[in-house]
Amino acid sequence: MSLFSSIQVDPKVIPYIQKAQGVGVVKVNNIGKCSAIIDNHNLVLTPYEGNNKIIVPIGEINLIQYDKGNFINEPKLSVGAKGSQFVLAGVDNNDDELNAFYQSLLDLRQKEEKLLKNNKRTDGMPHPNNNITNPNKLINTKNDFPEVNNPDSQYEGDVPLQQVEFDPVSEIRRYYELKEDGIISEEEFEQKKKQLLDL
Repeated sequence: MSLFSSIQVDPKVIPYIQKAQGVGVVKVNNIGKCSAIIDNHNLVLTPYEGNNKIIVPIGEINLIQYDKGNFINEPKLSVGAKGSQFVLAGVDNNDDELNAFYQSLLDLRQKEEKLLKNNKRTDGMPHPNNNITNPNKLINTKNDFPEVNNPDSQYEGDVPLQQVEFDPVSEIRRYYELKEDGIISEEEFEQKKKQLLDL
C-alpha cells in the first residue's frame, strides 16, 4: 500500500484490503491505475484519474485467471465478462494483496455459481446462456463495460468458470497487447516470448 507514481492508495479501499476484498493500486489495460474492490456482489474498478467507475457483477464473470508472475513480471489477474476482459497487473510488490483478492473473487464467483445451480428453474424449458465465450479467443478489451444501475438484480443462467487451454501463440498475443498498452516493457515482452516458445 505504498505510493505509485505519486498516487496514494484511496483510504476508502483500505478496509477492503484488510478483508482481502480489495487492491490499493493495479494497472488495468486501457484504463490505467485503479483501485479494485469487491462490493455488494460486484467487482468495482475505480480509476485514480477520472471519475467513471467500472462495475462488473460477479455473476456475469465467466473467466478468472491468475498469473503469479516472477522476478521480472508482476502478477496479473485476468477477469472476463460479457465481451470484456480486464487485466489487473500488480504494482509496488503487492503480490500478496493481489493474490488474496484473486482468492476472494474466485471464492465468491464459485459460491454464486453454486447458488445459481441450486436455484435453477425447473419448468423444463431450456434457457439460453448469453455469457458463453470461446476460451481460445482473446476477449475484446476495447469495449467499455457499462455501469450497472441495479446491483441487486438477479442474474439468470448458469455460467461455469472456464478452463483456459494453454496456447503459446495466444499467450504471446496477450503479452504483446500488454506491451502495447504500456503495462509491460519491450524487454519483458521479449523475455516472456522466449520463455513461451522455449527458446
